[in-house]
Amino acid sequence: MRPALPFMNTTITRPPLTRGPIRYRNHFRWRVMPPDGATEHGLFDRSFQNKKQALAYQKQVKARFPGEPCCLIDTGRWYDSLGRIIR
Repeated sequence: MRPALPFMNTTITRPPLTRGPIRYRNHFRWRVMPPDGATEHGLFDRSFQNKKQALAYQKQVKARFPGEPCCLIDTGRWYDSLGRIIR
């Protein structure tokens, strides 16, 4: 019989358990940012829970300002305990 290899005699130690970041659900994930000057016409930066509502608002803004940029931002699904976005 062969002797055991030296690396097979080592014991495996597992690292101590560490708690992951506390995550909070982002209920206003989708953000629409109209162009500058849209606030005078009653179109403000708004956040929405689902993408369908955000796209509808973005179409409404683009109908009033066809040549101006209108941003749709996905801010992520989760926040940490300090309010920062977890990607």
